[in-house]
Order: sequence, then structure tokens, then C-alpha cells
Amino acid sequence: MQETFHYLLLSSHLTLQKLIMQALEDTGLTSGQPKILDYLREHDGCIQKDLADACHVDAATIVGLLNRMESGGLLSRRQQDGNRRSFFVYLTEKGRDMAECVNQAFDRLEEAAFHGFSPEERRTLTEGLRKFNQNLQEMRHRHE
Repeated sequence: MQETFHYLLLSSHLTLQKLIMQALEDTGLTSGQPKILDYLREHDGCIQKDLADACHVDAATIVGLLNRMESGGLLSRRQQDGNRRSFFVYLTEKGRDMAECVNQAFDRLEEAAFHGFSPEERRTLTEGLRKFNQNLQEMRHRHE
């Protein structure tokens, strides 16, 4: 198969996803949950809709993921200030511990994946992917 950009990007994503789940196999987390914990580590108390948008999942998927995580004691959801339309999502103590475990796994995998890259190559790739992602997001929003 020709190594086009889209193929390399997709292959890298799938391989990274598998490695993340292998690194976290002892935690009991399922696919989709690590990115939620990672986002909540920096945005604890966000509304459910913002969490779904940030993690690139639809409303039905986020509800299922959050239900399982809430049952597992990783997070809690509650309404605030009489806002009946939005649930705010908070990490529990167990969830904060698990989010830190996820963060450490992400850091280890990222360091390994960037092995042999100079700091400048790393910055260039990261900035290029940021721009690439922004362009794709703008295209997506124009077609919604």
C-alpha cells in the first residue's frame, strides 16, 4: 500500500490507540474513556456537551461512556445553579487518580513515539498537525 499522508495518519492513530489500551489494560478502562479522563483532568466540572465536543463523540456515545464511568466511581454528574438542561461532569478522587495514570501512560507513549526527533522536528510536526486538524474541523462545521 502506498504510504500517503492519510494512510500514515490513520495507521499512526490506530497503532497509538492500541498501545494506549495495552498500557492501560490493568486499569479496566475501555476505549474512549482515557481521552475523557485526560480532558477532565484539565477541565473538571465542564458541561457534558463540551466534553463530547472536545472528545469528538456524539451525544449518545458520551452518555454511554459517562454512565459506565459513573458506575465505576470515576466521575459524577450534577446540575448546577438550576440549569436543568446541562449536566456538569466532575472527577471523583478515584477518577483523578485514574486520570493521572492515563496522563503518565500518554506521556510515556508520546516520548517513545518521538524517539529520534529533534525538539524542532517535534514542534514542527505538532504545529502542522494542529493546523491540519483546525482545517478539518472548519470543513466539518461548514457541512453540519
